[in-house]
Amino acid sequence: MELVAEAAAALGLAGERLEAALTALRKVEAKPDTPAPMREALQDAASEALWAFVIQRELLGMHDLPYIVQTYQVPREVLIKMGARKRSSASPPQSERG
Repeated sequence: MELVAEAAAALGLAGERLEAALTALRKVEAKPDTPAPMREALQDAASEALWAFVIQRELLGMHDLPYIVQTYQVPREVLIKMGARKRSSASPPQSERG
């Protein structure tokens, strides 16, 4: 029973993080003079939060991405970045490694 409670708590926390990230993004997107780098950083944060939430749900057997996208009104820009990682300039791509 303790494991179920921990799983529920982790899922709840991931959902709260997604909601917070999406709220921050919506506030910035409502302002037309928001710098593009700021908007992109918030989109990246929201896509990371979405990815974490989706993974938590899938680990619990809930495979329903369309439901999440609709319920949380996930913007397309966030959805298409989900799971993508930015490569740091310090680490070369696999093909360039020796």
